[in-house]
Amino acid sequence: MNINWRKILLLVSVLLLGMAFVAYGLRAAQMTVLARDWPSYNDAMKRQAVERFGLDRPLAVQYGAFLLLFLPGILLGIAYGLYGLPRGAVRHSPMTKTLLILALITNIVTVLSNLLLAPSPVLENSAPWWFLISMAVFGLGGCLFSLAIWNGRKWGLYGLALSMGLVSVFNLLGGMPWLNALFGFSLVILLWYFLRPVWWQME
Repeated sequence: MNINWRKILLLVSVLLLGMAFVAYGLRAAQMTVLARDWPSYNDAMKRQAVERFGLDRPLAVQYGAFLLLFLPGILLGIAYGLYGLPRGAVRHSPMTKTLLILALITNIVTVLSNLLLAPSPVLENSAPWWFLISMAVFGLGGCLFSLAIWNGRKWGLYGLALSMGLVSVFNLLGGMPWLNALFGFSLVILLWYFLRPVWWQME
């Protein structure tokens, strides 16, 4: 009996990511309720909440269940996107592949950093919840579009330009220096430059 490892890889990835977001949702729901009531708490109640929910621990520890499911899930999903999908006729240069891997890493970091910060009730001067969640969604989109480019799809570059452009705009609106805010979009420009020789081969 032939085992389709590609389908199993995709299934395990989807399952892990689904469970990861359930774990994240449960934790984020607690933090959302806590953030709503936080201004009305006195010092004793705040200390009790910090001890109960572990708010004095690193965010990676607070969201340990989410990270333990999300990281292998996203890595398996990326492995499927890189090697499990039928590729077009395009053959990318080493520089293009390096830039695409860098884009994947950048977007994963964007997703994680914004998701972990979004529901915290104790961080001062934090960006609004909707802002951070939007950034995380753009990061997930950037991962999907990067994989599309890897597999020879032109629309992947258009989508990556849109998602990275929105990330840059949101960063500028959030007060980040414009050179830092435009860093992600510079990857798109470099990708476009190195994709030009094989653009005609892409679908």
